[in-house]
Amino acid sequence: MQQTVEGTRRGLRGVFDTEQVEVYRGPQLTLTGRAALAGEIYLRTKDPEFESSGAAQLTYGPDDHKQVGLAFGDAINDRVAYRFSGEWSEKDSDLSYPSYEQYDRYDDYVTDDYWVLRGNVLWLPTENDDTRVILSYSRSFDGPTQNDIVGPLWSTGSPGYGARRGDSWGALLPD
Repeated sequence: MQQTVEGTRRGLRGVFDTEQVEVYRGPQLTLTGRAALAGEIYLRTKDPEFESSGAAQLTYGPDDHKQVGLAFGDAINDRVAYRFSGEWSEKDSDLSYPSYEQYDRYDDYVTDDYWVLRGNVLWLPTENDDTRVILSYSRSFDGPTQNDIVGPLWSTGSPGYGARRGDSWGALLPD
């Protein structure tokens, strides 16, 4: 399976509070992945329930890996329920970038970190429970890329952000 440079550098992201993961190989229908010629990954998080529920995850591992996940949900009334979840992870990078050590944000670059927050509200608008409306919101952050370290316009001959290079090609090193 091909990955982007960032996907290779960062590896798998967390799937805390996920209920289902499906991997489709090859071209897909327009309903499940419009123009997804190489396949797709379908990820579904846990839906709100009409009873109190929660989950927690704590991880500590090699490369100073620290990870925390929390989720909770409950019913607001007999027709509306909610679920919130969040995950944070940080670890030392699998790769070293010795040519970037002179930059101020080098420590940020060699630390892989991310967080994600999700909120879901389930509404049953009719007496028939077959009709379900789920409103979702998600916000996430991934640690910096080389453009955050070196910065825009770092060289007049630079290929620019769109080139997606993994080095500081053409950069003048600071004194």
